[in-house]
Amino acid sequence: MISTRVLLLSLLTAVCAAGCGSDVDDRPLTWDYIYGAIVVPNCTTSGCHSALTQTQNLNFSDKAFAKAIFSDPTSTNLNERLMGTAGTQVYRMPPDQPLPNKDIDLIIRWQNAGAP
Repeated sequence: MISTRVLLLSLLTAVCAAGCGSDVDDRPLTWDYIYGAIVVPNCTTSGCHSALTQTQNLNFSDKAFAKAIFSDPTSTNLNERLMGTAGTQVYRMPPDQPLPNKDIDLIIRWQNAGAP
């Protein structure tokens, strides 16, 4: 027979585990945040979309230009490239270290919110 103390401890552990494992993304849904926290460190690096290299003629070090591209992902198949589903492309952007799904989800939520 399980004691009341063991039962309460098990219940408390389950409740805490459920509450502590929240997947709610409370990062700001703004271009300023997305640009500074995601685009700059991941996309404007050497060999990618910096002012110097401008891979695919995309210079994401220009904040306004980058916002135009990210807010209209159909113009460059941006979301498909971030997720690795663009045509026969077998890698995700950036190719050396793909964006985490959590960052891609934030970008897509921002786009769906009208790209504020």
